[in-house]
Amino acid sequence: MHVERIKDYVHNGLLDDYNPYLGNFADINKSNYVPEAWKNGAYQGKRYGVPLDIHTTFMYYNKSLVKKYAPHALDDNIVTFDEIKAAGEKSQKDGITGIGLTWWKPSFLSLYGQLGGELTKDGKNPNLDNKKSRQVIQLYKGLHDQKVTSQDGQDPMQLFLTNKEIFFPEGIWMNNQIKESDVKYGVTNAPQLSDDPDKMVNWSSSHQFVLLKQPKRDKAKTEATLQFISWVRTHSLEWAKAGQNPATLAITKDKEYQKMQQSFLLTDKTEQKSLRIFNYRYNGYLADYLDRYAYDAVFGKTSISSYLNKLQNTVQDEVDAQMAD
Repeated sequence: MHVERIKDYVHNGLLDDYNPYLGNFADINKSNYVPEAWKNGAYQGKRYGVPLDIHTTFMYYNKSLVKKYAPHALDDNIVTFDEIKAAGEKSQKDGITGIGLTWWKPSFLSLYGQLGGELTKDGKNPNLDNKKSRQVIQLYKGLHDQKVTSQDGQDPMQLFLTNKEIFFPEGIWMNNQIKESDVKYGVTNAPQLSDDPDKMVNWSSSHQFVLLKQPKRDKAKTEATLQFISWVRTHSLEWAKAGQNPATLAITKDKEYQKMQQSFLLTDKTEQKSLRIFNYRYNGYLADYLDRYAYDAVFGKTSISSYLNKLQNTVQDEVDAQMAD
């Protein structure tokens, strides 16, 4: 289960917690997992999720195009929006896109997090129609209108695979697909407002093992389940080969893993701290809206005010309806 869904599942009485069983599995503990993935698997003092991974949206870049249009942008492994804008303004005269507009949800949330935005102030009601949300859309719309980004109707993946795009924000899980192409590429953090590494935010989520509620839970089967989860912790290399970042810290010691491009997000402590899970109980309603209407305000199909007002009200209506149930 995606970790952001745990709170709502708990409130709907669909999950059992691990607490009665963890005493026999001492290795399933805080010190053995990436902190952001581990902490979000707990709720109301109980452990409901044990993390398999912490998957992140970062950024691919075309090495040749960076050398030509942004030669110093990667010096600190942080590419700022200002650097992307400068590169895109230079490259567009040659028909090269500065940055692809890819999955809107992590792009929106990563920048919203960098601005200090919060999805809720009380744990229940959404906090989405505000100045910081407006800043996020205004920044992307500005880049779009200046032709720095890919345009409506263009496929940013194809632009990148055909050497027509400098920067391509996407998930670490897309790495294998890009590896099969002829593009000479590297990877770095998601676009950032600041070049201060302590201010980085890289949108992340986590697949977690959960215990669906049973009318009468079988103790032996449950302990066998935990035995498997414990085994996965030290046998996660295959999951990493699939393009993922396992949530177990044991993987960071594996020499084969250390050579994988996504590994820098876990092997470096500062990078680890940049991984942000936006764990709002009603994340599903937010995600549905952002995925459905995506770049409508950026492309000028609706106003920024209308987009955010509808976002706020749609999520609020869903929350209120669930509360009424």
